[in-house]
Amino acid sequence: MASGIYCIENIIDNKKYIGYARDFKTRWKSHRSNLKNNHHRNQHLQYAYNKYGTESFIYYIVQEIPEEKMKLMETYWIVYYDSNVKTKGYNSNLGGTGFFGGKCSEETKKKMSESKKGEKNYFYNKHRTEETKRKISENLSLYSPLIGTHISEKRKIALSKVLRGRRTRNIGTSDHVGISYIKKSNNWGARINFNMKRINLGYFNTEEEAIMAYEGASAEIDNGTFTKKPNRDGKYISKEYVLRIKDLIDENKTVSEICDEVKVCNEVVSKVKHGFYDCMYNLSIWSEVT
Repeated sequence: MASGIYCIENIIDNKKYIGYARDFKTRWKSHRSNLKNNHHRNQHLQYAYNKYGTESFIYYIVQEIPEEKMKLMETYWIVYYDSNVKTKGYNSNLGGTGFFGGKCSEETKKKMSESKKGEKNYFYNKHRTEETKRKISENLSLYSPLIGTHISEKRKIALSKVLRGRRTRNIGTSDHVGISYIKKSNNWGARINFNMKRINLGYFNTEEEAIMAYEGASAEIDNGTFTKKPNRDGKYISKEYVLRIKDLIDENKTVSEICDEVKVCNEVVSKVKHGFYDCMYNLSIWSEVT
C-alpha cells in the first residue's frame, strides 16, 4: 500500500489537483465516486468534471513518500505546479497543515493577505540562484518520470481512441457512447474525442442520425481521414455514409428504403441526391440524378 502525493490532471487544459494519500487506489476511488455523484467538496474540480466529463481526467502518482512527510510535500507540489492558482489548477489552498475544503471569512482573508504583502513576505526581493534552480530540477527528476515531459501527439491520438469507447457522465438517455438527448431543443447531439479534444459533431432530429454521425466519424478517425465538416445545419454526415446513400440511389432504392437501411431522415437523402455534399467531400459531380 503506497503513500505519497498524487495528481488529478485535466488533459484538456492541463489544470491539476494535487493531494496526498495513505493509499492511492482508495483515495482515487473516493474522488471518482464523489465527482460522479456531483458532491465533491472541491467545487472548482466538480464544475470542471461536469463540463468536460470523466474521460478528460487522468490520475497519477507524483511522488511516493512516508506518511510523516506527506503534508509538507503536498504544499511543495501545489506551489511547484501553481495548482492553487485558479487559472492553473483546482486546489483551493496550499494544503499541508491547512484546513481542507474550509472557507475563510472576509476579515480573515484580509488579514492573511496583509500578512504576506511587501516586506512581510518571506520571498520579498529574493530570487533563486541558477544553482538553486538546477538542484531543485535534479531532485524533482528523481521522484517522477512525468516532470518536465509532455504527452506526445502519438500518445494523445492513442488515448483519444481509447477514450472514445467510454461512457461520459453527461451522456443523457442514449445507450450509445457520445450521444446525448438535448431536452431544451428536443434533438440529439453527437460528440467524439479526437486528439485529446472533444469535437461536437452536430445536432440531429433523431438518435439514429446522431449515432450514424458518431460511427462515421469514428471510422474516419481510425483510418486517418477524419475532418470535421458540418453542413449548413451544423449536422455532420461522413463521406462514407454519403457514398453509401449514393449507391443506394443508383440501385433505384426508394427514399423510404434508404432511410430504413442507413438510418437517416428524408432531408439527408434529398441533400445527397441533389449533390449537397459533393463539394464538401470533393466528390465527382453526378452526371445522372434520379
